[in-house]
Amino acid sequence: HPTLFAFYIQDSVQFGRGLTIDFGVRADRARMLAETSQWSPRLGAAYHVPDTGTIVRASVDRFFQPPQAENLLLGSSALARELSPFVNETGGGKDLEPERQWATELGVNQSLPRGVRVDVAYWRRRVESVSDPNVLFGTTIIVPNAIARGEANGLDVRIDLPRRRGASGYLSY
Repeated sequence: HPTLFAFYIQDSVQFGRGLTIDFGVRADRARMLAETSQWSPRLGAAYHVPDTGTIVRASVDRFFQPPQAENLLLGSSALARELSPFVNETGGGKDLEPERQWATELGVNQSLPRGVRVDVAYWRRRVESVSDPNVLFGTTIIVPNAIARGEANGLDVRIDLPRRRGASGYLSY
């Protein structure tokens, strides 16, 4: 019978009036068709500059997610692999592995006059075995597969407008 066990511990420490450091670790152990596990450290820091209303932050963490249970039997079937267009080159694939990801982020949050806030964040992800189920010819039949490895970088910008007469808003890019 499939099981998933996870344990997480974290703490937060403040240094002086402006620096906060959060740290933790998560342990995952999954037993679906095969047993897999991972330790996932997490670390985040934020520094608040009181005179300017600026918050500078950074974080790094590792992520673990077992394959989707509903696709596991089909994705690990040797008979289903024979239907793959890549059966001659790769044997049609291999067992679905858990998704593993490293994530980092650097950000700045700034208070502006009249209650406006601007948040800018640069992030980067490195991934392995990302689940990417495909739909077969527009039907409800899902063909599970995975992306072996990848990398993504991005920039998020958000401007929050203050509440006025019960309404507020934001712009994001």
